[in-house]
Amino acid sequence: MSQKTPVDSAPAPGFRKPGERLLFVDLYRLIALFLMVQGHLFRALVDTGFTKSFLWQAHESVHKFTASIFLFGAGMIFMIVTRRRWDTYKRFGSRTWHRLRRYFYFLLIGFWLRLPFFSLRKTIQLFDSGLLAKMTAVDVLHVIAVGLILLHLLCMLAGKPRRLLWFLLPLGIAFFVFAPIVRTMQLSGPAPLISWISRQYGSQFTIIPWWGYIFLGACLGIIFPDSGKIADERRLMNVVIIGGLALLGAGIGLAALMQWNFVYAPGYRPDQMIARLGVVTSFMGFCWYLEQWGVARKLKGAFFLSEESLIVYVIHLLLVYGSVLAPGMSRIIDNTLRLPGLMLSFIGVAAVTVAFTWGWHWLKKRNLKALKIVQAGMVIAFLLAYVIRPY
Repeated sequence: MSQKTPVDSAPAPGFRKPGERLLFVDLYRLIALFLMVQGHLFRALVDTGFTKSFLWQAHESVHKFTASIFLFGAGMIFMIVTRRRWDTYKRFGSRTWHRLRRYFYFLLIGFWLRLPFFSLRKTIQLFDSGLLAKMTAVDVLHVIAVGLILLHLLCMLAGKPRRLLWFLLPLGIAFFVFAPIVRTMQLSGPAPLISWISRQYGSQFTIIPWWGYIFLGACLGIIFPDSGKIADERRLMNVVIIGGLALLGAGIGLAALMQWNFVYAPGYRPDQMIARLGVVTSFMGFCWYLEQWGVARKLKGAFFLSEESLIVYVIHLLLVYGSVLAPGMSRIIDNTLRLPGLMLSFIGVAAVTVAFTWGWHWLKKRNLKALKIVQAGMVIAFLLAYVIRPY
């Protein structure tokens, strides 16, 4: 239960309380989650005839930025949290192991979602190089998990946040600069390794250029003012917004100059990376202003979704795409829906996802031990069934 802040400890006007939650970051993640769920569902179920309409073109123009928003936000949030407990996280203590273990779970869930069959015996019997490539293809959850593990280790090596900035900034830019070269190369090697760099084995995401968004998001987290002064934050966010809009304009201008299709384009193309970096930065600044205008506080009751973004991610994927446990809506409905059907389907998926996430969050806050028992029970039940099932 939240407690009211005593009058004598309330911050002066224009200041944040020490350790105050940054609501604009929660709002940023909440909007990103909305775009993710809605975008995945629409793309999975849309009638192919509708994709030729202007509305769909507008839809794709917006949703091409969703992954970049997520990754940039993950880097910034990581660094803001780390800076507040820098002395704790810079050594291998209980909090560090807890964090790294959590990211390792992200990685395991990512590979679990890639399982081809709900049977260990069937997987072994049909195992070949093609199945291995399918099982080890990389998605956004893999990229985030390993990227944040690497980011934490870099924090430990750097010793100080500002020192880390001078390493992360050129590293993040390098992931963008070399992306057009690396992503078009045909690489030789085992699929589990090449899939992290190239899409030739079916990876939806690769570390190049997507780690660039994580690392540059972390850079913004490093330079975000810790003085508590709203004026300091405003000055930074004004620069972020203006710079972001300039990058977006430069990306669109480059596409127009080269006569490239800006809507449907690979994420490693220069105009796309420049524009996406512009969108994620200016969008972060816009969310900051929404917090100052009171919008974020009014939506605070929905921020449990931001806190449980992994649960939202997994549940909506199971509903939309399915897993080895059950088929998803994409297999049952297929590409048959136009706008009214898509809207109704989204409302249904959003309702189920929100309800499940709220229940998960409520149990975690009220009885964490019970939640851990539930988690362990789910994992054990799945593993037993996976091993026992004949085919």
